[in-house]
Amino acid sequence: MENGTPRSQLPVFEQRASARYAEYNTAAAESDASVGEAVVQHLTASSEPPATFVDIVTARAVEMAGPLRDYLEDVELIP
Repeated sequence: MENGTPRSQLPVFEQRASARYAEYNTAAAESDASVGEAVVQHLTASSEPPATFVDIVTARAVEMAGPLRDYLEDVELIP
């Protein structure tokens, strides 16, 4: 709401964000390239985005996720 989204639209936004990240999570279980393709499909609204664009986005995502992945490996979850 602080960014101007009406309160009535927040549940729809939350549903869309949740569905998007569920899709990314499913793609991540397949491969890094699958995540890149899913992201580019959403960015371009194309079911068949250009492979070069997918490759660029995938490479950047892997580069950005590296430090986070390193951090998560050191996290110990306590039940």
